[in-house]
Amino acid sequence: MKKIIVFILAGFFLLLPMCNQNGQSLPIHKNSHQELIQRISSADLKPGDIMFETVYTFFMYVHTLMFIRYEESNETYVFIEAPANSLVRYEYFSYEEIADPSHYTFGRVIFASDQQIQNAILFAERQLGKAFQDNFIWPKNFNPNDPDDMYADAWYCSELIWAAYYNCNHHPDEQIFGEGIDIDYNYGPFVKPRDIRRDLSVKVFYFEDLTIFDKILIIFDYLTTIYEWFINLIS
Repeated sequence: MKKIIVFILAGFFLLLPMCNQNGQSLPIHKNSHQELIQRISSADLKPGDIMFETVYTFFMYVHTLMFIRYEESNETYVFIEAPANSLVRYEYFSYEEIADPSHYTFGRVIFASDQQIQNAILFAERQLGKAFQDNFIWPKNFNPNDPDDMYADAWYCSELIWAAYYNCNHHPDEQIFGEGIDIDYNYGPFVKPRDIRRDLSVKVFYFEDLTIFDKILIIFDYLTTIYEWFINLIS
């Protein structure tokens, strides 16, 4: 019963700000820094932005990549990724491939400076050719030189993106790891794409307008996040 009440209260506090005194709909805000549902132009995509691959069955985020650059010569968006059963590599997409909001959404680390973003990109690029880590329950690690971690020099997709920003306070040549921006919203022992997507320092946006179905799923995901925060707070 207590969990049901918490969920209802979470929904109430989410929906209340959506209407003004005249009953008109207002923008939905995830926090004071961002709208929950925001559309931008592809021209506004910046190096260091995060792309989430989405499967709407159970609203699953199954993969994360980092945007590196746009190549005008072939109209290609270049990302870096740690794909399953392969090596860390560049991956190339057309606009048509990444514009569908039912397959891809994007995030930006809003508190990162230009220098921190550049350091995060450089860290990720230094991992090119490194192995894929297939043990997802192994504690995440940000130090590729850690002698006590058998997977220190291997990465799964979301761990690579998380580590890039967690190491963003220093240029990779300095070999100083950690002390950066932690974009794992629950600070757990391992980091999933959804954990990065839910972190309050990550601003989420889309290239194309969302359908009503898309918006319902996003709001449901947000309600679930609020519910988990409440449960953690009172437990």
